[in-house]
Amino acid sequence: MRGARTDRRRNAVLAEVHATAGQLQVAELPEHMQKFMGKADTNGDGVITVDELKAGEEKMRAEHLAKVDTDHDGKVSPEERKAAFEKFAQERFAKMDKNSDGGLTKDEVGDKRWEHLSVADADKNGSVTQDEIRTAVAAGTLKFGGHGRGGRHHHGGPNETDGAGENAPAPAAAPPSGT
Repeated sequence: MRGARTDRRRNAVLAEVHATAGQLQVAELPEHMQKFMGKADTNGDGVITVDELKAGEEKMRAEHLAKVDTDHDGKVSPEERKAAFEKFAQERFAKMDKNSDGGLTKDEVGDKRWEHLSVADADKNGSVTQDEIRTAVAAGTLKFGGHGRGGRHHHGGPNETDGAGENAPAPAAAPPSGT
């Protein structure tokens, strides 16, 4: 369920680790990556080795599988994938809907995302609901994944898309387009 952008990021981090004698200083990472990548530093010495990085990736993969594989057969079926995608999309929408009114506004999502999302504002009230996003995606007027096939976080939604591209939120329970 990984996209090209995620693979590029992973490969860049691995290349950095290899270039620094197989170690990466957590403190030298950009701030937004320190907490996330710091989890791979299992011995807490502030340095991530290649082995720690690979083990951390495997742990994350196993945790993700455990969440998505609801029948616990070790595989992710199309139905499980769709359900996980819909849950992700709903959670992402809710997170961006800061006032919990069921709609996303320019103030909540920022200028760049609003420029992208506003095409879905069917009633032109300055707010986009989950239903409006679904309708616009189905009509082809709203597309996600502006960073190539995978968008920012490719989760393999129903149409191989996740709507979580940097310029757009994921629609709730809608199959939009496809790290």
